[in-house]
Amino acid sequence: MPRLLRSQALAEMRSYADAPSFDPLLHSLVFGPEQLGAAAGATRGPITIGWGRRDRVCLPRQTARALQRFAGARMHRFERCGHFPHWDQPAEATRLILQSTGASARNGTTDAIEAPPSEDATWQAH
Repeated sequence: MPRLLRSQALAEMRSYADAPSFDPLLHSLVFGPEQLGAAAGATRGPITIGWGRRDRVCLPRQTARALQRFAGARMHRFERCGHFPHWDQPAEATRLILQSTGASARNGTTDAIEAPPSEDATWQAH
């Protein structure tokens, strides 16, 4: 079972904050225009949105807005997961990415994604 050490999470978050693009990006997200999304068929392939049920940055109740903004998108909800599925559920996140970007996704079909029996990270959103 993969584990993400608190020191790894802290180092990654500090690297985000230290990135030259972080402040302009944060300013744009807070004060810039609302993200418009994409109309159905406007993207090169189907859209899959992954959302952690314990996300405290993008709240689970906001999924309806995301699906409205990205018409035709498929929503995948990660159990026992906060804002970073690749930290909290790495195997499931990897499968979702591969299945969503593979040949079957480009043809408009996707297979069901099964979560592993137990996959808790050391750091979790509470």
